[in-house]
Amino acid sequence: MNNSEIRIAWWDRKEKLYDYGCWQERKNIKNMLEWKERQNILFPHVFYWIEEKSEDKSHPVVNVKIEKQSVEINNESYIILEKDFTEYL
Repeated sequence: MNNSEIRIAWWDRKEKLYDYGCWQERKNIKNMLEWKERQNILFPHVFYWIEEKSEDKSHPVVNVKIEKQSVEINNESYIILEKDFTEYL
């Protein structure tokens, strides 16, 4: 799934509403993560996360979880990603 697309999704606790943005290229993940973190601070009644398209037709979208581990390859740091299935609301 290295070339899969990702998007921002959110749950508004006040409105009891799940929504999401448009699919974007995975290369935008760093900016999306930073934006997501800022939004979660600015709007505490809304929870934002990142979703990824899945090849599994029974679960077409998965959440992207960011672990606190990183690895260094060729003098560049990478964050380790873990995926789990989205629970539909």
